[in-house]
Amino acid sequence: MIKELIYLIIILFGIPVGLFLAKTCKEEIKAWNKRLKILIICCFLIGIFLFFVDFQYKIPIIITLSWMTITFLIIIFRIR
Repeated sequence: MIKELIYLIIILFGIPVGLFLAKTCKEEIKAWNKRLKILIICCFLIGIFLFFVDFQYKIPIIITLSWMTITFLIIIFRIR
């Protein structure tokens, strides 16, 4: 129960990190807009693929990819 709560908190910390990065790096985000979209798609697809594969560190990697996806989405939507 505690482990799942910690995973949820880690994923939710992607929102303030994305807002902070969007506020600080506006010029870089405009240059990296297409690359961020590609990274979002890659992280999402790798996360879905890893969901069906069975190995020891599956959940932490999926949590990390989810955090990256949320952070990049917040960055892109905040700039628009």
